[in-house]
Amino acid sequence: PLAIAMGSSTLVFVTAAPTIVHAVPTPPVRQVSVDGLLPLGMSADGRFVLTRGLGGPTFRLDDLVNETSISLPDTWRDPVLLDSGLKIFLTSFEQLVPGDTDFDVDAYLYTIASSSYQLLNPPAGGGDSVAIVGISDDESTWALHLTNGGSLRNTTAVYVPTTGVVTAFDTLIPPTPGSIGNQSTIIQLSNDGRFAATVST
Repeated sequence: PLAIAMGSSTLVFVTAAPTIVHAVPTPPVRQVSVDGLLPLGMSADGRFVLTRGLGGPTFRLDDLVNETSISLPDTWRDPVLLDSGLKIFLTSFEQLVPGDTDFDVDAYLYTIASSSYQLLNPPAGGGDSVAIVGISDDESTWALHLTNGGSLRNTTAVYVPTTGVVTAFDTLIPPTPGSIGNQSTIIQLSNDGRFAATVST
């Protein structure tokens, strides 16, 4: 093996046996007209493409196999196409299901096959205002944004619905001396929900 020292870390490269790469033909290229649209994501199998209008919050989902497309409602944040290509996570002020009786931003899962919406109910915030801002591909872990005007709390968290456990990042990271605590509004989950990245100030 070959080791290269970089500061206090060491990178180790292990010599492995030669790998034979077999060339395989690629599938035919499919062209979709997306004039004025910005690609947001694609399903892992390459079938679905999610796009956003450049001139406004217009969202569209294209099925490259059946060559069809559907429009999505206006959202608070850009919707996220899960890697499985089966569902879309989105947040919207619109009341998309009968169970949504308020005019606040709510989180939904849109199932592509049935063209149906599922309202996601956030956990109790214990005095904090809680917004669901992301979900892992297997739906096991949710990303949250917690705010509290009285305590000036503004942080991100992860939530596991099966256990009911909410882990806020401002309780894990020691605050900077003289600050009001760790403030964060951006969080990204890995597809399997095992890891989360956040920005803390």
